[in-house]
Parts: sequence; structure tokens; C-alpha cells
Amino acid sequence: MIKKAKRNSLKIFIEENESNDPFDDRIDQDNQQQELVRSYEPFLRNSSAIHIDTEEIEYLIDNTNVKKSPGQDYISNNMIKYSKTLILPVLHSLLNKCIQMGYFPREWKTTVLKILMKPNKSNVESIKSYRPISLTSNLSKIYEKVIKKKIYEYYMQNNLLSPKQHGFIKSKSTITALNNIIDIIMEHKTKELTALVTIDIAGAFDNAWWPAILKIIDEDNLPESLIRTIQSYFKSRKTKFTYENLTINKQITKGCPQGGPLSPLLWIILLNDLLIKYQVPNSEVNQYFDDIQNAPCNARNASQFWKIIKSFKQRTTIKGNIPMCDWEDFYRRLLSSPPIMDAYISPALTYMDPDLDAEISLMEVTTEISNLGKDKATGLDNIPNEAIKVLPDEYLILLTNIYNKILTTSSVPSVWTRTIIHPNFKNSDPNIPSNYRGISLFSNLSKLFTSILKTRLNNWI
Repeated sequence: MIKKAKRNSLKIFIEENESNDPFDDRIDQDNQQQELVRSYEPFLRNSSAIHIDTEEIEYLIDNTNVKKSPGQDYISNNMIKYSKTLILPVLHSLLNKCIQMGYFPREWKTTVLKILMKPNKSNVESIKSYRPISLTSNLSKIYEKVIKKKIYEYYMQNNLLSPKQHGFIKSKSTITALNNIIDIIMEHKTKELTALVTIDIAGAFDNAWWPAILKIIDEDNLPESLIRTIQSYFKSRKTKFTYENLTINKQITKGCPQGGPLSPLLWIILLNDLLIKYQVPNSEVNQYFDDIQNAPCNARNASQFWKIIKSFKQRTTIKGNIPMCDWEDFYRRLLSSPPIMDAYISPALTYMDPDLDAEISLMEVTTEISNLGKDKATGLDNIPNEAIKVLPDEYLILLTNIYNKILTTSSVPSVWTRTIIHPNFKNSDPNIPSNYRGISLFSNLSKLFTSILKTRLNNWI
């Protein structure tokens, strides 16, 4: 059933887009600004030589994942590892020559497209339930990783990447992005109205525009050989898709391959300009890969607060046909209510119960994990129950230790104290905001912890 639905879904998708492919870079649809970017000729001011050491290639070969699928050349990582001594001198010479010439081999620019079903997607007949993965040559990946390393080192050494970028940057992650946002909100919420606006860029990889990337890396004065290599990397790219008796060959004119080693870095560079030049008054911006978070702050009155909100969002609708301005009015009234004062917290009790305050065991953690529900919404940390259920033993031990630390110190992670409010429709007119019930989405790790405590209390009672 799934196989048939997948085949029919792909067939309909291909037929609908055969004549007017949305994945093409359409020159005839350029506006004036896009025409200027497309016509940009690189100045190539930096003639610094780029050299690849044998040790760099050897390290990449030694650390390749043997479980990764090969591209159309069928050369597996196992084959590369076992023949390392034989091919290393040749590969070293070849890659150095390629980067000196600013050349990316033509055969390495053809990807094999595989379609995988996304987790937590139940509609097998919808094309949106599937994720395309590009399988490239494993030798090509080694070259891409070398190029990525050289470009990344250049940007870091010259301090060109915005500190607001948290994706695929060493020592940064979703946690640092979240902590930064929380710090901004906590700093201003006591005196000003504060809101968080998040933007998830749909089809980020598929829509990365090559002319813009080339213009940015030239303006950032990247060495000429690396710019020419990226130009060659973009030129004459192809993808091949085969499913049963269906075969499609497609010329690629924009986007970066899903799963390509270079793709994340190119996307970061593309949006880096936005982060550096962002100048919306009284607000700050953060980015984790293709998610942008904007925390407006410093708004000293309701009028100024909503003016900031409107300065960077379009007038859209959320649930039903409710305009964004109606949601704004609804939440403005809530924000206008008197602030809730901090409740009085009594001094900590000194009495310790041997059962309730006993150290949490690994068995308690694994038992509660086995009872976690499927397809549950996540909190701010975006950790689903499905991920918790497949944690390896060493992570379960670490989680148990964290829970025991919380139990003994009576201090929980700050991210657990915050929730996402999701409006669920109740009844009556769906165009009235008050007809929606606010559902609080908590961290699943925090719910797991409270479930352990709840079980203890039930047994104690």
C-alpha cells in the first residue's frame, strides 16, 4: 500500500511540474535587484594559493562513515579505506591540481536522488511526506570536505561569520541559540513588552541561489582558486532519479544537494549577510541553519511594541481565516492585564523521605521511557519522544545522573520552565481568537522527569 502510494505520489508530482518546474532558476522572472546580482562579475582580488596536505586527505578517509551509500560510481567508503595506501598519492595530486585550476570534476556533479519518508508523517500519498536525499560520489565528498575546511577556516580567521549564527559552527548549537534568545527576553521582559518571532525557511537547500552565493564570497575576498572552484561546482550539475521503471534526469540550476558536505556552509554564507546587516530597531536576530528567530525588545509601550512586530512580518493568517492583526488585538489585551507578581516560596524543607528522596535509578528512567507516547508535540528543546526512546545506554546513564542532580539541588533547567502556547480550536466560530484553547507544550525530558516523580508519589500514597 505504502509502496503504491509513494509511486503514485511521485508520478503526480513529476507530471504536475514537468512543464513548469519550480526548481529551475528562471532568468525571465528576475526583478531589477536579481538582475544586478546575476550580472555580477567577481573581482577575484585574493590570489592566495590554496594547498591540500596529504594528512588532510588521509584524515578524511580514516573518518569516513562506511555505512554511507555510494553515488553513481558505486565506490563505497569501505573500498576507499581499504585502498588508502594505493590511492592517497594519486588523490592528493588530483585534488591539489583541481583546486589550483578552480575545477570540480564533471562526473562528481551528478547526484542520485533517493526519496525517504519523513518521520512522524502518516499521509503516504502526499509528496510533502517525503524528503529527497542526494547521493554523491564518496570521492566527491572528500573533495567537498576539503573545500569546506578551507572556506570555513578563511571565514573564521577573518572573523566574517556573524556571532548570531548558531548552525554548523564550532562550539555552537541549538542550545546556544536558545540560551541567547532566553537571555535577551529575560533582560528586557521586566521593563518592556517582548515577543519572539520565528521563521522556518521552507525548502532552504532547494532554493539556495547560486549567483548570490558567488557574489557574497567574492565580496568577502575569498581566495580566487576557491571562488572558481565553487563556480565550477555549480556549473552543469545534474540529478538522476530512478524508481522501479521510472527514470528522470534533471539539470540543476539552483539549490545545494541535501546531504552534501558543502551545502550547510554555503547556506550559512548566503544568510550571513542578512545577520550582519540586520537593522530593525529595538530587536535582535538569531539563526540556526534555516530557522531565524527574532526577539523584539526595548519597546516601552504597547504601541511601539506592535509597531516593531509589524516592521518585519507580513499580514498573514494563522488558524482558519483569522488575520494576524486579530491575533495581535487578542494578545494585546492579555498583555495589557496587570503583571502577575512572583509567588511567595517557603523555605526549603529539611525533612527527607527515604522513598520519595531516594536516588533515581536507571530502571525508573527506562520504565517511564517505555511508557512515552508517540507523535507528541515537543517543547522549546524540540526533542521528540521518539528520539528519547532510542537513546543509547551511555546517554540513559547520563540522563539519570542529570535527573538525580535536579532532585538533589531542587534546580531545574531554565528551558523546562518555559512553554510554547499552541492555539487549539474549541468550538463555535473559528474566526474568533477566544474560541481557541491555549495548549502548553513542555519539554518531553521535563515531562519524563515529572512522570518519575508522579509514579513515586502514587506508590508512596
